[in-house]
Formats: sequence, C-alpha cells, structure tokens
Amino acid sequence: MGLFSKVFGGSSDIKNKLRGKYIPLLQERMRMSPSDAKNALSDMLKLAIEESHKLGTVNLPQNLGDILLEAESFDEKTRSYLAKMRSQGVRDRDIKWWFNRQDVERRLISKIHDWLSLARALFKTVKAKDGLSDEEAAKEVRKLHPIYGDLGDGRHTTGEDSPLPYPLMDRINIYIERRKQNDPVEFEKDLKESSTFNAFMRKQLRNGKL
Repeated sequence: MGLFSKVFGGSSDIKNKLRGKYIPLLQERMRMSPSDAKNALSDMLKLAIEESHKLGTVNLPQNLGDILLEAESFDEKTRSYLAKMRSQGVRDRDIKWWFNRQDVERRLISKIHDWLSLARALFKTVKAKDGLSDEEAAKEVRKLHPIYGDLGDGRHTTGEDSPLPYPLMDRINIYIERRKQNDPVEFEKDLKESSTFNAFMRKQLRNGKL
C-alpha cells in the first residue's frame, strides 16, 4: 500500500479533490502544462505525506481549528499557542480556514506557496537581472512575496520581517489580488518602500486594512 493510501484510505475522492484544486493553480501561476502540473503536484504531495508521517501529525483531526478554538477557553497551552497567532492579526475564521483541513493538505499548501514564491527560477531571474549576490537577491525576493512559517523562526528574518502565520494566507491572497486589480502601481510602490512584504502586511493589519 502506498503512502497516499495509508493517509487517505485509498480514497480517490480526496486525491481527485487535491488535484482539482491545485493543478489549475500550478498551471496558471507557473504556466505549466497539465501533465507537468500533475507531476509537480504529485512530487510535492509525496513530500507532504512523508513529512506528515515523520512528524507524527498525519492523523490530526480535520476539524482541528474548531477543537483549538474550543480548547482555548480551558487549556493554557492552546491559549498560549493561539495568543501568539492573534498577536499577529489572526482571527477565529483564519484559524478555522487553516486548521480545518487535513494535515497533509496544509503541508501541501505550504510547499506550493514556497515553490511559487521562492522558486529557483525566480531567484535566478532576480539575481541575473540586477547582478545581485545571493543574499541581495534573497532580500529582493522577500520584498516581492509574503513568507509564511513558524512565528519563532528567526533564522533569516526577525521582527516585522519575520514569517507570517499560515492562517493569514487566505486574507493576504485576497488583499494582494484586490490591490493588483485596483491600484497596481501604488501597490508596487508600497512594497518597494517596505523592508519586506511581511513588514508591509503587518502594517496593513495594524491599520485595519486587511
């Protein structure tokens, strides 16, 4: 039995659901053919499943968001965990949006986002275009794309530039699309004037614009 079958019980419905949601995304964002998008998704899904197994989170309930919100009122550990997210602007609906899905899908989403935002091709394009060093190119990319991750991960950025909580991803995506459609020139200007995309988004959160 393959890893997918072990995780999803061999359910073709779930497999088809993930393909239906994310293959078109890869086609649109990366201009990939259906077959290339399918293969790329399969590779990332395999990694997500392996990671979920390795970390022992594969069997977390799909209504984890509801469980966390309920436990927040009586469990100190849960309250502390969610308090860190709330300090970053995360709301109840964001917690439900992110955590009320299968652990493998959450990991798949994070891998797709990282691939789209910090793809090697983009990194090389930025570097080759402006003759930047690796560090300078990485800094430039962080100005153009949101970076998500563990709130305590300060390996590359800290403070306002530090990783954003994954539950904010949906609201941020909606904000990005709105700005790109309504005022793309001003949006680009705002980003250039910010230290990173993340710092800009935190400013929007504080100002109630997100």
